[in-house]
Amino acid sequence: MKSKPLFPALELRSSLYAIRSFLIRHFQTLKDFKALLGKDFQFSKLKTKLNPKPINALTLTEFEQLVTKLDRNGNKAAQDFRDSLIGLSLHQLFCDAFGIKFEKEERQQYLAQRMQHRQHFHPYLTRWLKHDAGGDNKVVNWGWEVNHFKKACKLPLTGVDTWDYNLLQILNRAESGYNMLRIAGLKHDDAVAVIRTQH
Repeated sequence: MKSKPLFPALELRSSLYAIRSFLIRHFQTLKDFKALLGKDFQFSKLKTKLNPKPINALTLTEFEQLVTKLDRNGNKAAQDFRDSLIGLSLHQLFCDAFGIKFEKEERQQYLAQRMQHRQHFHPYLTRWLKHDAGGDNKVVNWGWEVNHFKKACKLPLTGVDTWDYNLLQILNRAESGYNMLRIAGLKHDDAVAVIRTQH
């Protein structure tokens, strides 16, 4: 028996915007979905407040399969989304095992921080450092720059996928601040120096 339809195929929530955009560009027909989900795949029909007429929809199980296939095919948005959900699941299991409170609001905040980091940090830093290098990625030491920024925020030099949402929140705020400082005209080193004084 199929799962209850939860996700309209082209009306995913904002945290899935990148996947939604990919689907719009590359999945125009039922045939496109069948290529990933199998020849027996058929859309479910779903009515929503925004669409009183039945629209094509994926069940939760089908959506999971679609994201998994996209992930394995190298789709960056799907990879980021699955990584964040895996991190959330493991954190939830850890909290359950040790009796740590981790309620709905905290779970939403945790996931939001993970997604925000993936959506904003690398594009901000990449864009400005690439701009500073005149578009030549080869002259930028990306690993060093990321760690340099983390040091300025007094954050661990470990991978962010191991961080809790409090650390991610600190990083995300610093990243947003860095972007605004660069927009205001500060050079990279000066913007990082300002960030350092705030932590």
